Amino acid sequence: MPSTDFKELTSDAGSKVFGFKANSRSLRPIHFTHSLFNHCLGYVYNYNTELRNFWDKPSKYSASEIDDVYTDLFVGRGIVSDERIDRARRYMRLVLDNDDVLYNSTTHSAPTCTSDWLVTKNTDAVSVGRFLYELIVRTDSELEEKVVDQLQDHHDGISLLFRPLIKSGATKGEGVKVDRWKGPNLDETDTFAEKTTASNLVEGFKHLNTHIRSPRSVAGSYPHDLERIIRFCSFAFYLYLINRNTEIRSDAGHDYRIPILFDYTESEGAINDASIQNVNIAHSEVENATRYGVRMKLSEIGWEGLDEDEVTDRFNAQELIGLNRTNDEKIEEEYTTLRSMYEVEPSEDTFDKLVNVMSDAIHDSTFNTYPPRNTAQTFGWRIGLLKPRGNRANQRWFQPNPELLECIVLSLIEPGSKNRITLPEFCERLRDQYGIIVGGNREDRSHLDDWGITIGTNPNSSDPLRTNYRAFQDVLVDLGYATKYADGVTLVEVNKHDY
Repeated sequence: MPSTDFKELTSDAGSKVFGFKANSRSLRPIHFTHSLFNHCLGYVYNYNTELRNFWDKPSKYSASEIDDVYTDLFVGRGIVSDERIDRARRYMRLVLDNDDVLYNSTTHSAPTCTSDWLVTKNTDAVSVGRFLYELIVRTDSELEEKVVDQLQDHHDGISLLFRPLIKSGATKGEGVKVDRWKGPNLDETDTFAEKTTASNLVEGFKHLNTHIRSPRSVAGSYPHDLERIIRFCSFAFYLYLINRNTEIRSDAGHDYRIPILFDYTESEGAINDASIQNVNIAHSEVENATRYGVRMKLSEIGWEGLDEDEVTDRFNAQELIGLNRTNDEKIEEEYTTLRSMYEVEPSEDTFDKLVNVMSDAIHDSTFNTYPPRNTAQTFGWRIGLLKPRGNRANQRWFQPNPELLECIVLSLIEPGSKNRITLPEFCERLRDQYGIIVGGNREDRSHLDDWGITIGTNPNSSDPLRTNYRAFQDVLVDLGYATKYADGVTLVEVNKHDY
């Protein structure tokens, strides 16, 4: 019997280098939102079947089939027809859809659960949520407390709408187990060492906390604050994925963290081409990190001791690795492909050949896997970081939507006029903290050169990076976070609670 199969290898390889499984086709912010909020709250609400049928399945169960305890909540029950109640139920269902509480849509890429009533015990992306929770806890700030305050404050519109139903059919469950994220088992690396991606993200959450309001200090709750937290969590997850390889590999050979070239001049081919190249390199880094995890996994299960004869015997018996197939013809076809890949692999060492072939295979759609590289590609456009959005594009570039850019800004500048800085200083923070490049820093070009990302020239002979910088400046001004003055100076500032 094979000692592992492709799906297990893909999952375990990711866990070993990232500290969580990163091979989900459907991963969306809503998944780790539930997990993160589970950890913050320490409990969830339980719903009886009738209540779930009432709001979750209005098309499947009519009002006449629902317990009277819920339909009687409608004013004028007995006068209001079942058809009108069902219509109201469908509208309520749309409310949950638009907030992405129950299901996910790509249009609403940063969902929030507006109250603890709507947080469920989620089994998807639990370890990712745990990682994000660890980032928040390490800020040593009031951010976790503010999240709990927001979730327990039920004055937002969605909570008020569902309050009668919750009171009639939901009970606060027992506490859920809150485990701290342990991180990948890499003895030679410290995920939270100074200047690592994770430590920089902790600083980002610390600054973001200064913009998050508490319901205890002001009237009403602010679900938009929760949305900002989840949006920044989404960015944090992506940033961590693409930088992991350089942080665990001493032979990475780069002086800088991986750049993220924001393209604000789509008509300027030089920047657009460079950003597309940048995206491909970033996702290749995720693949390289996964390859390192494949080596660790194969070593763990004893493949490092195999010689050529043993490998040949396992190929012949079709017992080298499980293919997650039941069709004999398909198994024969894929083993033939796998053997061909092994025979042309140039490495002389048997184990190196196995590592390279298995890593190439899990990144090949032939073998029905979904590696972390694919997760990064899909997740990047789902959260509004990559453009164009949607799953049909062959080429993408970095251009965050305004909502995501806002969260990045808030993670770098604390509120108040005393914290305002010049735009070049802000661009320096972008690059130092997250590797983001817009053209406003003298080190930008050398940073890109270090990663082999080249920026050509434009027909009009203008500097493409400078053109991009001016376009980025205009975006910040339009968002209300920058002000241009007559002397040519542009200041970046976030007014307290003025957003």
